[in-house]
Amino acid sequence: ATGLFQHTDKTWLGIAKTPGMAQRIGLPENLTDAQLLELRKDPGWSTIFTAAYAEQNQKVLSGVLGRPANDAELYMAHFLGAGGTSTLLSAYQNNPDAIAAQMMPEAAANNPPRFTKDGRQLTVKEVYDNMVVQFARAPDQVQRADVDTFRTMAKGKRTREKNETMNVYSETVLQGPPNNLTAPGGFAKRG
Repeated sequence: ATGLFQHTDKTWLGIAKTPGMAQRIGLPENLTDAQLLELRKDPGWSTIFTAAYAEQNQKVLSGVLGRPANDAELYMAHFLGAGGTSTLLSAYQNNPDAIAAQMMPEAAANNPPRFTKDGRQLTVKEVYDNMVVQFARAPDQVQRADVDTFRTMAKGKRTREKNETMNVYSETVLQGPPNNLTAPGGFAKRG
């Protein structure tokens, strides 16, 4: 897994090659798989792809659950995929004491720490409960990481902006460089 949100090759390419997705998210056309995978290292693209992945997962999980997936379930889908999460949720309702790795061998192979503890394979209930608890703690982790992540994203964006359309627009129409989103009038000024 690579990038800010740790996407595997399979997940990243799956998102990029979803019919209509490239145009929808502004992905340049005709990129090779290697070029697409390189985009994972860009925090902006990683954020866009993660949002698209969550949207795809929401559609699948809502169909399985008969209701919108909650945030913890979408968090699970980021790690397990929509199919793995569907399996986990179904097993949680019908067979919570089953060994989770036996029901989801691919997910367990890709995420061993989520499926074992002290050398013991965890039950479906334990995997589900652990992920819910981990998600509940995530806002604290994200809050501490926000400043560093924002700085990394801003630095990369400034480097790329030199000759991009928005920079040309802002220099000619707004008579100055693009404003920070948090600056007074920054976002609204750009429209």
